[in-house]
Order: sequence, then C-alpha cells, then structure tokens
Amino acid sequence: MKIYPVQMNVVPGKPELNFETLKKEVEKAVLNQCDLVVFPEMCLSGYLIGDLWEEHSFLDQCVEYGNRVASLSNSIDILFGNVAREDGIGENGRPFLYNAAFYASKGRFEPLIHSKGIVKHFLPKTLLPCYREFDEPRYFSDLRRLAFSLNQPLEALLKPYTRKDGIQIGISICEDAWDSIYEIKPVSILASQMNENGFLINISCSPFTLGKTDARHRVFAAHASQNKIPLLYLNSVGTQNNGKNIYAFEGDSCVYRATGEKAFEYPKFESYSTVIELDGKEIKVSEKSKPQLTGMAEVRKALVYMLSENLKRWGIERVVIGASGGIDSAVSAVLYTEALGADRVFLVNMPTRFNSKTTRNAAKDLADNLGCPYLEAPITDTIDVFCRGLSSLSFERSSVSLKVEGIHYENLQARTRSATFLATIASVLNAAFTCNGNKSEVMTGYCTLYGDTCGIV
Repeated sequence: MKIYPVQMNVVPGKPELNFETLKKEVEKAVLNQCDLVVFPEMCLSGYLIGDLWEEHSFLDQCVEYGNRVASLSNSIDILFGNVAREDGIGENGRPFLYNAAFYASKGRFEPLIHSKGIVKHFLPKTLLPCYREFDEPRYFSDLRRLAFSLNQPLEALLKPYTRKDGIQIGISICEDAWDSIYEIKPVSILASQMNENGFLINISCSPFTLGKTDARHRVFAAHASQNKIPLLYLNSVGTQNNGKNIYAFEGDSCVYRATGEKAFEYPKFESYSTVIELDGKEIKVSEKSKPQLTGMAEVRKALVYMLSENLKRWGIERVVIGASGGIDSAVSAVLYTEALGADRVFLVNMPTRFNSKTTRNAAKDLADNLGCPYLEAPITDTIDVFCRGLSSLSFERSSVSLKVEGIHYENLQARTRSATFLATIASVLNAAFTCNGNKSEVMTGYCTLYGDTCGIV
C-alpha cells in the first residue's frame, strides 16, 4: 500500500484556499500511483479560529468543501480532518459540531462508525483539550458524548476502518494520542481491535512549543512500539490565531516503525509530502530525514517563520522599527530583516536630550550591520512645543495646572515615538510599525499605554 501524507500549510478560516491546496496534492498523489492520501486535522477550516466556529455561513462552507474533497476520491482514497455538523441542539444551545476525521473513497464518504444500526460517515475526536491555547469543548462535542447519547460503549464506536484490501487503519486525532492524563486511551482501544495488517494514523494540528518535539516523539514512538503497529503522525504548518494569540505550526510529521523507531521525519516549518510504502509491518521511505534544528536555532526559525507567514497573509511588505540602541529593538530588527529583507526594514532612532551618544551609535551600528535604511529623528523639539502649548491652556472653573513633568513627561516621550513618529512614518511608507515590548513587560503592563504597547506582533 502506498500512502501520501501531506504536511500542509493550513490557512485558518479559508476553506476555499485550503481546498485548492488539497486538490493539487491529491493530483500529485495520483501521479505517484498512491492508494491513500492523508491530510492533517481541520485542514479545510483551520483549527485556531476563535468564534468563527459560531458562524453558520462559515460552517456551510466547510461542509461544502468537504463534499468537494469526497468528489476527488474516485481514483484514490482520501483521509482528512474537517468539522462535522449534525442536526439538533447541543447542551451549549448550538448545533452539534465535531472535530472529525473523514475517509473518502470512490467519490463518497465511507462510514467510520457503524454499530447496531448506527452509521456515521465521520469519526469525532475522543479527547478535547481545554488548557493553554486550546478551548475545544467551547465549540465541539466529542466521541464520548456521542456514545453516551446513543447508549453505546465507546469501544463500539471507536473502531479501525477496514479497507477493501483488508488493511486496517486506526484513526485518531491529535489529543487522542496524548492520553496520559485521561482515563480513556483511544489509540490503545483502536490497536486492540486491529489485525496484522494494521496501520495507526494520527492527524494533528499541533502548535509549536519549545521542547515539544522530544515529548511528541516519546509519545508516538511509545504508541507504535507498545502496540507493535506502524504509525503515522501528520501535523500541519503555517500560523493560526485563536483570537488572543498567534501560534506557529512547525509540522515535524513523522512515520514510525512498529518498533517505535523513526522511519522518516518531515522537515519543520515547510509544506512537504512524500510517498510511504506499507508492506505488512514494514515501512519503506525512499528518502532520508534531514537534520533538525534544536534549541535557540529552532526558536529563531519559528519566530522568523511566524513573522513571514503573517506578514504575507496581512499583505505587509515593509516595516518601521524604533531602534533605541537596546536589545529588544535589535532583536526585532534582526528577525524582521530575515523575514522581509534588509531593504524593507526601516530603522528609526528618536533621541531626546536624555539619550546618550552610546545608544544612538548602537542604533546606527545596528542599521549598518544589517544593511537597513536608517533615520535619526530627534523628538525633543516636538515634545517641548507640545508641552508649552498644553501648559498655556487652562480649564474653565478649575485652577489645575497642565504642566507636563516627571513620569508624565517620560510617558509622553514613548507616546511621541510610537503613536506619532513611527505611526506617521509607517503610514507614509505604506508600512506597519512594530511593538518592541518584550513579553514580560506586555503581560504585566510594565510599559506605556499608547506608546510601548503600539505596533504589530
């Protein structure tokens, strides 16, 4: 059996774009004479899309494009992730929605649940994460609730899919494999029902976290070796936004032998597909895995990748950065230069009489070293003119003074730099300007509102 797993760049909230990508990959798989092409979790809709899950027109789109995927399966089987919708009202007052897997063959969806007259042409995710960036129970029901509502044991619904050639595929979705904190073990339930011609597939949409690669390999290698069944872990790439934060998806898909050994590891942070041959418990891949980045090199790659993907998606081709001569703006300048190119990163140093020659020289050296356009724009005169004008004004029926001094003067410098100078320069250049505040400052509010908090990313 020849399998074509696609590590796909999923564009959140754009099923029409994702369908076109999927269609092209299906065509490639057919040309490679493959039997099955596999795509990641929620590959049509996107995964982290916030309350877009509550838009009925968007759900209609997802269902429509899911049906179009099925129509592509006349000459090859297709396994992919999408949202499943059923009639009725769930306990949250909305229609029943499932994060689900679909298997299409001969132009139609195959039943993935069939028990005592119950037939479902999709398989819901069993375990829904609700921690950190994950909030799936807010929108979706799971297989456990479905089993309960049908008065069926979970094992009766969670079964491997058997192809017409007798090969069984145990399908799980992302969190289903991260089962150490759960009483229910979906992968073990599937494996216990599989024959000698079995193959485990986990379709995922798992965001990048430093150190997650090692943990992921431990989890999936253990599933393969403990059950003595080859396993495919398939993740997506790209960036997605849950309405609170932007997350990068590194891919790092991997094929494991029945011993738990890696047969092939996909490259990180790029769309990729290859042909895998399954012969019983033997896995054959014609190419070798590339060396993977680790540690800070991996973090740097993730940051540049996230910036590149989002700037491209937002249509931003230039950025303006306030270069103070400090470390935060220097890091921003380096990352944006790698993402866009030096000629599209404009560095602006905005000193007052309080700034030393050392920091001004450091900002200039930064621009020279990176090859970025550079401007020194002193702001003291602008601030002083504003302060004199404001102090000459007075409220009616009040003697309060409008003299700007102390911390108010300090904050005015930050606001003048960001909300006035950088915002105006960016507007003139048809660019965006960056927020250089580090994460701890922004999280704790230890920065100037409308000053250090302004800017993108």
